[in-house]
Amino acid sequence: MRHNYGPASWAARGVRSGLVTDRERSKVAAGAFIGFASVSPKRDLVIIGAGGFGAIAACAAEDINEVSFENGEEVPWNLVGYADCDAEKWGVSHAGCTVHGTIEDVARAQGDRELWFLCAVGDNVARAEMVRLAQSFGWKPATLVHPSAILASNAVIGEGTYIGPAAVISSNAKIGAHVIIDTQVSVGHDAIVQDFCAVFPGARVTGRCHLGEYVIVGSNAALLPGTIVGDRAVVGASSFAHGRIEPDTTVLGVPARIIHRRAKSFSHQ
Repeated sequence: MRHNYGPASWAARGVRSGLVTDRERSKVAAGAFIGFASVSPKRDLVIIGAGGFGAIAACAAEDINEVSFENGEEVPWNLVGYADCDAEKWGVSHAGCTVHGTIEDVARAQGDRELWFLCAVGDNVARAEMVRLAQSFGWKPATLVHPSAILASNAVIGEGTYIGPAAVISSNAKIGAHVIIDTQVSVGHDAIVQDFCAVFPGARVTGRCHLGEYVIVGSNAALLPGTIVGDRAVVGASSFAHGRIEPDTTVLGVPARIIHRRAKSFSHQ
């Protein structure tokens, strides 16, 4: 059952099936986003993280499937279930699908079966670690774009990225790999959002902004045009930021000011 996030016309204006094909993936990697198309047969999808975001990602996959079916296309995703490190969740149904155990457990159980994954973990560092683990088992990153999202024809979307309901990605914007663009986020023209960022609901990343790796932009925050946010920086919820934000800092307020500096940045190698 499709989840009602807005007018039905959004589905026609946005992405049709939400699945990057192998041919399209190579073009995305080269910096030329050309859209999404249906692929047969269905691809087996594992959601990493059986929490709230995991349930949202599963719903997005269901909505993508329903729109594909309505358009007479092959349904792209077969949702296998979840992988999660919390033992209390193992064997439990979460948002209609089973939590099968850790990534290692799922890999052992599935054997040589080709698996795709979306890492639905909000913490950027933890998400990066889980992505590397999943890829070590040969799992392939799935890019999920909700049918109500609106993407410019020349936008670039990296592999393993999630684009939520009613998000808008504007002309010539570039979104990196394993990024979270949450519900009703807008990314302006010529903006760059690098790998493993998270932009939470309602945030506004305006034209020509540049977000480094592992950046967090909190709910309803706004970045003025041309704002540069350094690696691992955090822009707090409802903040109004502009200019240059240093790496490894947290800014908050209107206007946003530094409230915290990390003495030592983490290593993501």
